[in-house]
Amino acid sequence: MKATLAGFCTAITVLFAGQACADGKDVFENVCAKCHRAGINGAPVAGNRAAWEPRVKGGVQTLYKSALNGKNEMPPKGGKERLSPEEVKSAVDYLIGLAGFSAVTETVTLPTPEGR
Repeated sequence: MKATLAGFCTAITVLFAGQACADGKDVFENVCAKCHRAGINGAPVAGNRAAWEPRVKGGVQTLYKSALNGKNEMPPKGGKERLSPEEVKSAVDYLIGLAGFSAVTETVTLPTPEGR
């Protein structure tokens, strides 16, 4: 069944170049979660807003570049070279969404405490 699904996914990817076969949640659960759930090798923990805030402030394009090319202990595409750039980007979008951020805009405006 997995081989059939993988073959189907590859065929769809070839037929519809540029469209991701797996959504961000699937990629996260099957690739990224191994390190980002527990913070292995310094990976920012999924859902930890404080850990993601400085990264998001750096811009979503910078996060995409890190995920695609690797950074520190994280290999390019989380070690899954078969992933398309669109799949990697959707996983980044999903991951920062878990921390309460949105990749809809490149510049993320963070709320300021009242009275400042």
